Amino acid sequence: MMKRLVLMGTAVLMAAAAAAQSVVDSVFIDVSLADDGSALVTETWNIDVSDDITEWYRVVDNLGDMDVRSLRVRDETGQRYVTEDREWKVDRSRSQKAGRCGMVRKSDGYELCWGVGSSGPHIYVASYELLGLVKGHEDMDGFNYMFMARDQGSPPAYIQVRIYKDGLGFSEENAKIWAFGFDGEINFEDSVIVARTTRPFTERSGLIALVGFQKGLFHPALQEVRTFEEVKEQAFEGSSYADARAGGKRSLGDWILDNILVIFGIIAGLFVFGAGRSAVKRKRKRKELFGGSEKDVNWYRDVPVKGDLHRANGILNVMTRSGDYKRLIAAYITRLFYRKAFDVVRDEKGRPVLRVLPIVVDPTEETSKDTNLEFDLYNFFKEAAGENGLLENKELKRWTKSHDESVYNWYKKLNPSLTLWNVRKDEVQQVFGLKKFLKDFTLIEDRGVVQVQLWNNYLIFASLFGIADQVRKDFKQVCPEYFSLSDVGQMMDKMDTSTFDTMVNIPAQSFYNTARSYISSSSDGGGSSWSGGGGSSSWGGGGGFSGGGSGGGGR
Repeated sequence: MMKRLVLMGTAVLMAAAAAAQSVVDSVFIDVSLADDGSALVTETWNIDVSDDITEWYRVVDNLGDMDVRSLRVRDETGQRYVTEDREWKVDRSRSQKAGRCGMVRKSDGYELCWGVGSSGPHIYVASYELLGLVKGHEDMDGFNYMFMARDQGSPPAYIQVRIYKDGLGFSEENAKIWAFGFDGEINFEDSVIVARTTRPFTERSGLIALVGFQKGLFHPALQEVRTFEEVKEQAFEGSSYADARAGGKRSLGDWILDNILVIFGIIAGLFVFGAGRSAVKRKRKRKELFGGSEKDVNWYRDVPVKGDLHRANGILNVMTRSGDYKRLIAAYITRLFYRKAFDVVRDEKGRPVLRVLPIVVDPTEETSKDTNLEFDLYNFFKEAAGENGLLENKELKRWTKSHDESVYNWYKKLNPSLTLWNVRKDEVQQVFGLKKFLKDFTLIEDRGVVQVQLWNNYLIFASLFGIADQVRKDFKQVCPEYFSLSDVGQMMDKMDTSTFDTMVNIPAQSFYNTARSYISSSSDGGGSSWSGGGGSSSWGGGGGFSGGGSGGGGR
């Protein structure tokens, strides 16, 4: 009995200690490469600061001939911190460090430090020059660099690293990419190299990117005698890339032996993460954004977030702790119907078939990531339909399976990387306000006159909210005239509700299933393509890296 009480007490103390930690919701790292191989690194930290720390620090170690200079920090208020010329003094009070930043020199690197100022949610933007990141080799130029150190005091829930060079696009044609030390992926996205986590960091995680560039893209100031191939071989040791390259299938026993510590690390990390994230803090932030609870949000009758479905879906996912993209795909398909990109015809057996039509885009409409994603989806439909423009659901399913990589590359762009700490309160109120308005539609006495374009958007967003069927029924009950004023409304009126839903939801399901299946197949065995074209990261490997090290967080 006493032993059980001791264990219970220990667990309570561990949970209490974890809950007192600062919480890092996300870290976004932008790496802008220069011709000489140096980089301007800009890091955006979203932190809920605990009461027990005075500063935040980043470990940048294992630099060798590389160097760091010109540290700059600002916060969410726009205040630019004073950079101290002399070595940063750790043993000072919170007030003495507030609005200030500096560096502590270590044996082979630095600690980048800044005062946290006050407790609670903050956004800190730290930038610095990293000299000698891209090194010259005989065969390729490149680097094997740890962008996030291990043993973080408060492991981030999400990390994204973007690597780019102005005026130059990166792709499989001119670069090779791999990642190590974390659960996630690295890919080419819109000419940028993007590494991101797909599971929260643990204390054992470290984000390492191995990147090789075709000769001639850079003129590195630092040259190495060894080849990039030798750098890669060292990094591959103990990684799943090496296993994939060998082509051998590993036994279950080998996998368990290699990953048993990882499994325990994940379990421990999830425990610390679950307690340390502090449900109270997240609940407080949601309450602030909702202005109470979701039910307290006021009705919103206009088009939220300027009609940006991509951003609206990100807000929904953040506020409901979801990862739903199937409804976003359905909303894009619904909007394409309103663009007259589709209609529904009957085949020789009288069955409804989707017909893909030439699309006419309003030249005054601004292009955005949202519309680009929509038009890329339309192009998938157009290609799948072929010359006759007719597309059965089975035909689309076959097409998506045979083009799974293209579908996945599109699908992974659906995440706008929003967090509780960077969404705007007014946008949250707009999105959830319209959702509430549409749910309560039949209860509202003053709905206003039928404005066709606005009501079209209502049905598009109803697809995003997963309530399209109910909203259409409500429209027919209280405003049947809408279905004679809108072209798509007339189409809906001619067919039963389930037919239109089939034309929207089954294609959305096909794209969603294909993308998820591709992710699962790419993750089998724990690694991504060893050829350097991107994919899942490898937990093991990454040896010989520069940067990173061990430690960091609040103190």
